[in-house]
Amino acid sequence: MAVTEERQLLDRLVAEGYTELQSPDPRLRDAARRSGWSGTLRGPLHHGGGRLPEDAVAAVAALVPGAGVAPAPPPGPLRGLVRLALAGMPGTAELVVTDGTGLRPFSVRYPDRPDLFVEELARAVDVTVAMRARFRSALGHVRLVAIDFGPQGFRTSRYAGIATPTLGNVHLNAALFLPGPLAELEAVREVRAARPGATPSARPGGDFTAVDGTTAHELWHQVELAFTARDYRASVEFRRLLGAWFGVETIEQAAGRGGPVQDRVAAEVSPYGATRPLEATAEMAKLWWCGSDAPVARYFGEVVERFFPAPTG
Repeated sequence: MAVTEERQLLDRLVAEGYTELQSPDPRLRDAARRSGWSGTLRGPLHHGGGRLPEDAVAAVAALVPGAGVAPAPPPGPLRGLVRLALAGMPGTAELVVTDGTGLRPFSVRYPDRPDLFVEELARAVDVTVAMRARFRSALGHVRLVAIDFGPQGFRTSRYAGIATPTLGNVHLNAALFLPGPLAELEAVREVRAARPGATPSARPGGDFTAVDGTTAHELWHQVELAFTARDYRASVEFRRLLGAWFGVETIEQAAGRGGPVQDRVAAEVSPYGATRPLEATAEMAKLWWCGSDAPVARYFGEVVERFFPAPTG
């Protein structure tokens, strides 16, 4: 749906007396926020409540009030060239986020474009802030959330996100944050999903969007790999308990090996989660974090609570 069509839809709603909009569609929500609808990050939008600040940093600060959000200092000439080369796109900006976790601040690099879905940028910030608060030191090494086209597989819409634990980075496909590239990504994925053997990932439900789910998925990779490095014995028990849900000794026997158990992972988690053990756990984490009421998501949350008790202070 083109932006003009979205604005026409919003105008019709107002003309017919509707003042509340409940939709997770990023294009519709972006058009609404640009035309005088307001509300919380994942709640309904209300007409006549005012607009977000035009400055992206100020808008994110308004949508994620529990965090300190500030523009990053401009890069020097050399760093600017490196950033351009790594981002795979011109015109990026960066903000720095502090929170109450005691961890070092993290940076978020994003497309500096007027058509940016600012609310989706805020969702990526919000999920990162919330998961840092939940998992604390297990995410202490994450320094950068980069929204770009740099990693291989982003331009072809193969991947929505990539985690690089050695660098402490998370990359999110910029197509999720821009209207034109998002339409291209959806068209490609629709074709791929119709092919035999397709392995689509889980889709968050309710008020959550693909950005919420992808950010949670990639941050879970960072959590799990840090957990394995720090306490391998406990991580083995963690994977054993996840495997028990599927009737096998460990999650490694449930994903990527074919057969009925892998089919069950595909059905209960996602086809993409069935491809590899690390993707199975990240897809379960996505469902759990985004509030799924699926039994496997609830069970995953119980196992997480055992190994990562929620902070009390």
